[in-house]
Amino acid sequence: RAMSLSSGSTQTDRETRQRLHEANPASAEAARDLAVSRLKLGQAYGQAGDQQRAVEHLAACYAVLDDLHTAGRDMDAGMRQLHTQLAAMFKA
Repeated sequence: RAMSLSSGSTQTDRETRQRLHEANPASAEAARDLAVSRLKLGQAYGQAGDQQRAVEHLAACYAVLDDLHTAGRDMDAGMRQLHTQLAAMFKA
């Protein structure tokens, strides 16, 4: 399903999830929700041809997942796999 980047709802969703994660940084659920939101934005911008924004959101997704990984927090199999894939692109 294609995401509409012009509606602003996707960005609003990301902002809401960012605030929830910042308000409760110990919540793995909030971190996962933010990572998924960033992933979806990255994919949508990539499909729209905006590679700069796509990379920005994918890097932000990786940062959230890497924080979970570094802290030894549980991640489901899909999030572990995504972390591994994004690490190949963004690990310093």
